[in-house]
This record gives sequence, C-alpha cells and structure tokens, in this order.
Amino acid sequence: MAGFTFYKPQHGLNEFIEAYWELRSDSASEFSDSLLPDGCVDLIINAGERFAVPSENVILEHGKVYIGGVMTHAVHTPIPLECRLIGVRFKPGCLSNFQQHDSLHLFKDGCTEMSKKLMPDLKQLDQDIINGFDTFYAKILKPTNHRLSLVLQYIYGSHGTADVRSIAAQNFTTERQLERDFRQYVGLSPKQFSNIIRFQYANRMLENRLVKQSLLSLALNLGYCDHAHFSKEFKKYAGSAPSMG
Repeated sequence: MAGFTFYKPQHGLNEFIEAYWELRSDSASEFSDSLLPDGCVDLIINAGERFAVPSENVILEHGKVYIGGVMTHAVHTPIPLECRLIGVRFKPGCLSNFQQHDSLHLFKDGCTEMSKKLMPDLKQLDQDIINGFDTFYAKILKPTNHRLSLVLQYIYGSHGTADVRSIAAQNFTTERQLERDFRQYVGLSPKQFSNIIRFQYANRMLENRLVKQSLLSLALNLGYCDHAHFSKEFKKYAGSAPSMG
C-alpha cells in the first residue's frame, strides 16, 4: 500500500474531526505527493523512518508527535521509503475542543513537536486505527462554546466570498475581535481563511466539471478581480494554474 488512506471518525466526533489518516510507502519505490491548504490543523505521529519536507525545512523524527499548522500554500513533498505517518485532521477552529493551545497562528506553515499525550498509544492504532482514535478523543472531548462556529458556517455558506466587514456584522462582533479569534483558534486571519475556502470551492467546481461557462466567469462569480487574479491565487494554493480540462 502506498499513499494516503483516510478514515471517518465515529461517535459524534465528526463534528470536530475531519478525518483520521495514514500515509504509507511500500519498499518498491519512492513517490511524491502534493498537499493543498484546507484550513485544517493536523496532529501527526511518525511511526516510520525519518521524514523530511525540504521545501518547508521540516523534519519529522521517528516516534515523535507534531502539530501540523494550517497551510497557506501548496506543498509538494517526496515520500521516502519506509514512510508511515498517522494523523488526525481537525476541522477549522476545533482543536480547542480537545486541548488548550497557544495561538495557532504560531504554528502556521510548519510542524512543531508536541506532547505524546495528545495522541493514543501506537499499539492501539496498530490494532484498530478508527477505534483507537475514537476511544481516545471521545474521552478528552470538552466542547467549547467559542463564537467561531457560526462564523465559520457563514464563511462556508458564502464559498469564501464574504468580506471581513460583513462577516463581523452578520455575527455581531467587531473586525478586531474576529481577527483575534481566528488567529487563536484557526491560525489565519479571516481574510486568509476565506481565500482558502474560496479556492477550495473553485477547485471542486473544476474537478467535478461543474463550470458551464469560462474560467473568467467562474473567477468573477467568486469575486476575483479578473482571470489573472484568479490564476495567481489558484496557483498559490494548488501549485498549478486552473484548467477546465
């Protein structure tokens, strides 16, 4: 088996956790993969050999746990032989439901070593990765009631096209407070996060061949200034220019 495998959480955890995942390589050959921004934060344990992402100056040592901060650009990384990473992808703003943390803005675009107490024992995951994670995170779940959940719903509902002023007004808060909350719990500014959600929507439309007109029409409908603006933003997040092919 080579590449990513994703697993859906159970027992109500899917409200907070996007997926559990495992990245493996076999002993036949190395390959590479691209990681795209999605607004999520990951906890990662390296259960294989030393793993390096040269472009990001990141090294994951065997047996250690890391927080993978929210990404702001595409990352293309080689996957070495004997690779095995196991991770939990938390939905935007949801890590605080399981663990108090410093401002996630501090972890943006990087991997920082964390306590092993944030992950179940590797032996449990080897036996049953879904049950191992479900049992562990169900026990430490302490739902928080910070105001971001409705704000995030609003941004998703607008496909990332709403401006920060209207986001704040619709959610009865100030732009300054919104900025503080996003830096703390998401790791990005509201504008940065919205731009990623807008890119994700555009990418889904193109991947599923749902664009009926032109790239320019898609760009203008999503609030980009013109085709050049759309192409530049898209390439930053996807690593390649948008295409209807």
